[in-house]
Amino acid sequence: MTINSADILQFRVNESRSQIVDRVHTQILMPTGINIKSFSRLLELLKVLYNLIQEHENAHCKGIVHRDISIGNLMIFPLDWDDVANTCGRLMDFDRAKLAMEFTSPPSHSIPQDRISRYMDYLQDFGLAVDPEAIKLGYMLAEMSTCNYMRDVIRARGSYFDVVPDGLQWKFAHLGWKSKDAKWPDFSNRKHRQGQRTGTLPFISSEVLFGTAIFGSAKTVQNSVHDIESFLWVIVHICLTHQGPGLGAPRKELTSSQPENMQSKALKKIIFDVFENPNGASLAIEKTVLITNVDQFVVDILPHFHPYFDCLKPMVTQWWATLRLAYQHEAYEYYHIHSHILAILQTAIADLESPNKPPGYQQDIDDQGYQHEIERRQALHQEALARFRTLHGMDKKNADTMQSTPPASLEESPNRYRQLPASPSTPSPLPFDPSQPSPNRPSKMQRRC
Repeated sequence: MTINSADILQFRVNESRSQIVDRVHTQILMPTGINIKSFSRLLELLKVLYNLIQEHENAHCKGIVHRDISIGNLMIFPLDWDDVANTCGRLMDFDRAKLAMEFTSPPSHSIPQDRISRYMDYLQDFGLAVDPEAIKLGYMLAEMSTCNYMRDVIRARGSYFDVVPDGLQWKFAHLGWKSKDAKWPDFSNRKHRQGQRTGTLPFISSEVLFGTAIFGSAKTVQNSVHDIESFLWVIVHICLTHQGPGLGAPRKELTSSQPENMQSKALKKIIFDVFENPNGASLAIEKTVLITNVDQFVVDILPHFHPYFDCLKPMVTQWWATLRLAYQHEAYEYYHIHSHILAILQTAIADLESPNKPPGYQQDIDDQGYQHEIERRQALHQEALARFRTLHGMDKKNADTMQSTPPASLEESPNRYRQLPASPSTPSPLPFDPSQPSPNRPSKMQRRC
């Protein structure tokens, strides 16, 4: 990107309103990938998401939090360009990530023996028979609200996961408590840098936007749970704005010039309220309502999914319910967020791979979109190869020319600086009128394209 005098003047005019923030500029070179919104079929979308959560978990275990999960940073990578249908998911743009130098463990409290039977009796009054070992673990993580926590977990597992105990009591497996404790990156002593909190506005967690817990008033430190929420908003955005697989599949309701009806108006309002509102505070309020109010997400968001994504509604609902538990109690779901979401994705993938497809799955749209997207990827690859061969040939020709041409002599300027003769291809400085606004520069997304 070239910075001209107009840009510099514009910066000087605005510097009274903007404080310079020290940043380290880093460029990471990675193989070319495909944006996640160009998935070839639902099965690829879910498998890519599974890879992305795995990669995010690997970074988390090394003390790294990404902090900018967005559609533009989630990529599909062909494992072999000769077989563009064989892909995996990769995270990109770690330029806003942060690294913890220390780790901590989830909270642990020892429960007095007399309380176990007391809590069991209390839960029994609600018709909930819970294994004593599960109560011990619940107390370890949520000492002051053990019974409320257990009750909320059981309600969520029964309502959104269709879990029914096969015995008389709710045990670890029924509650989804299967993972071993893992280290948790500790950012408690880290000072916030100057500037706003990081992320891409449409997908930032409401807790990050507010800076405080949505269930309470404690200050929050941006961590992996907030990134997992951003993943959820990416999926929701795709389900609201697309009508099938592939690059050219935006919803007709959003691109058509036909008069709007009530349904299209409601869809556009939801997309604006949750993703496109430029006011960060308004976005935070909207997302907080969707997370905190029981079933608000199910009632306000899911009905607007395109029918192609109907079979993903149970998975998306389970993801939302898990996040709600994590934020509300900061207990097992909070400190094991990756394992919970991976289990949800694993179940959804198994359903799509099963001969008995899940309800709402549209095989014809999936197959048709798959064929078009695979052909597009193959054509794109061949075009890139042809361009590379052309550039390689030009480089070789230029190298031969440079070897046969003597170097230009360097003249000495009056200020004793050496100067190169101007090249015919060097653009001349453009005249600048200070009264005119600075030219628009391409956005991050435009530069990528």
